[in-house]
Amino acid sequence: MATQILVLFVSLPLLVRTLGVETYGVLNVVLVAVSYLTLLNCGLAQGLTKLSAEALGRGAYREIPALFWTSAAAVSVLGLAGAALLVAAAPFLVERVFAIPASLAGPATRALRVGALAVPTAVVVLNFNGILDAHHRFDVTNTLRPLANVFNTLLPLAAALAGAGLGTVVGLIAVKNAFFAISLFGFCWAFVPAIRGGPRWDPAVARRLFTFAGWTALLSPSVLVLGTLDRLLIGVVLGMKALTYYAVPQQITNTLGGLVLSVMPVLYPTFSRLFEADRAKMQSLHREAAGCIALGMGLACFLLAVCGREILVVWMGRDFEGSAPVLEILSLSLFLSSIHPVTSTLLQGTRYVRVVVAITYVTFAAQAALVWLLMARAGVVGAAWASVLAQALAMVLLMGGAVRVGLIKRRHLLPGRVAAACVSLAVLAPVLIHLKGVLNPSPWTVIAAACLFALAYAVVAWRQVLEAPVRAALVGALTRGGVVAPPIPQEPA
Repeated sequence: MATQILVLFVSLPLLVRTLGVETYGVLNVVLVAVSYLTLLNCGLAQGLTKLSAEALGRGAYREIPALFWTSAAAVSVLGLAGAALLVAAAPFLVERVFAIPASLAGPATRALRVGALAVPTAVVVLNFNGILDAHHRFDVTNTLRPLANVFNTLLPLAAALAGAGLGTVVGLIAVKNAFFAISLFGFCWAFVPAIRGGPRWDPAVARRLFTFAGWTALLSPSVLVLGTLDRLLIGVVLGMKALTYYAVPQQITNTLGGLVLSVMPVLYPTFSRLFEADRAKMQSLHREAAGCIALGMGLACFLLAVCGREILVVWMGRDFEGSAPVLEILSLSLFLSSIHPVTSTLLQGTRYVRVVVAITYVTFAAQAALVWLLMARAGVVGAAWASVLAQALAMVLLMGGAVRVGLIKRRHLLPGRVAAACVSLAVLAPVLIHLKGVLNPSPWTVIAAACLFALAYAVVAWRQVLEAPVRAALVGALTRGGVVAPPIPQEPA
């Protein structure tokens, strides 16, 4: 993940300057459209992870090949259908939906059609990640996911520097997708011995898979739309330049948010097993995971808010100074969206996926209304505030829902000291932003002061806020190179 952040820091300014502000906005729209078609996985990846983890816990190893091959066949067909649909719909999307400037309509249409090649592999890769997560091969998935994101930045930059058009830029991403799909299948073959016997059909297993996937399929569209709705509406209503000035700050927060999302595949199968075996440990795991994430992301979001203007000026140039309020506001949205995925994962990993579906649709409807209303009044700043309010609503509803169904008790939501530390940062940030406006220090002075504050905060938080068992667990995880999950029974080769 550190490599991903470094690559983004170096590459994104070059990519925006090389492509131009409008063309970079079009590239964002094309990639969002392609990403929407990953919804054609229809929840089968999550179903594969959950049901495989449960089968491993019961020792029902014969169910694994039926789960794997049934889901793989289904998503392959769906992915190919989605690719054909995107090829056919490309002119309509460019002319009627995305309001792309006429000068870029031709390249955008070609880029969408080339992007269709990435759809089948993007859909099936989710399944390969899912079966590896169920077998706790996080060493593979947590290495390849960030690496794939690094190439999503480097390949477009290489193509742009070489003078290639949008079609070539998107084509390189499609080639990358195919390479990673083949690589992940190889890892599945190596680490999941049960699938080597070839396709296997089991009606009972398929029924359970498609039933669970059906509920998750209702969840996936709203989750994806929640993450991209603001960009789509900004592009359609305010234009491609406004989209770029919003997308760059959001790219920063999305990349940091990936740190949190990389932990969720570890928690998902673990919550599923602990729900059946040890609910007290499940509650403690939720409390500790939410606390660690809140403490770490609280500091990261505080630094983004306080140093947002300086980061953008030093990194992207004076042209992006106007995006500073967006970054400051989105840092708060990032903090809120970093906490509630732990609770959402707990609900999904047990028997309460329907609760998550209902809450996500409520949040989606609220965000859609808020983006439309606030963007009309305050432009991209209004869209950023809509994101904050939607994430706050999601956090309250998810945590309240988990308590209501009896999965966790209120005291297991978040450690008290962690909550106090985060509230302190939330109060201090606007004070420092105002003080900075009065004193008008140089960008490097602000960044240097923030680094010293971060160091002091980290020392105090480690010694005074984190509990001793959590510190020991973190040290153990770091010495082993990443997040460590409880061992699972191994299936016979």
